[in-house]
Amino acid sequence: MAKKSYNAIPASKADIREFVLKKRNFISARQRRQKSSAIDKKLFSMPAFRKAKTVFTYISFRSEVSTRGIIKKCLSLGKKVAVPVADMKLGKIIPVQFESFSSLKKSRFGVPEPALENSIKIPASKIDFIVVPGVAFDTSRNRIGYGKGFYDRFLSRHGKIPNAAIAFEAQLLSSVPAGGMDIKL
Repeated sequence: MAKKSYNAIPASKADIREFVLKKRNFISARQRRQKSSAIDKKLFSMPAFRKAKTVFTYISFRSEVSTRGIIKKCLSLGKKVAVPVADMKLGKIIPVQFESFSSLKKSRFGVPEPALENSIKIPASKIDFIVVPGVAFDTSRNRIGYGKGFYDRFLSRHGKIPNAAIAFEAQLLSSVPAGGMDIKL
C-alpha cells in the first residue's frame, strides 16, 4: 500500500488528524520543551488565566504541548488544578483535583490520569479557566480533537468558562471542518 502524501491540507477530520499528528511528531523533544515553555508564558499572561483560582488542564502525553510546567506553576501560585478523567461508560470527562505526577496511571488510550476512585471531584462551577487539548486548530477558534468528543461535550455544558487551546504552529491550519457537535473555543 502506498503512503499517503498531501499536496494540500486534507479535508476529512481523520486525514487531518493523521496529517497534523505526523507534523507534530516531527518536532524534536528539545524544540517541544522550548516551544512549550514559550506557550506557558503566553498562557500565564492572559488576564483570565492569571485571575483563575481553579484551572482545568489536560495532562500532556506523546508529542502534545507539555502541560507539566503549567501544572507546576499553577500549584506554586496557590491555584487549584483540576485534570480530566475519562468516564468511558458515560462518554464524558470528570474534572478531579490534581495531586501528583507520580499518582497518574495510563488510561486505555494511553493518556495519563488519576484513578477516579481515589480522586476528589471538582464541580465545573468551581473551574475558572480551561486549557483545552486538540490535534488541529484554526484562527476561527475551531478545533479537531482526538475523535471521541469528550471536550466538545464538556464545553457544550460549560462553555461560559474562559478557555484556550495550546498548540504548536504545526497544528494551526487555515481552516478545519466543524460540525454541529463541534464547540468553538
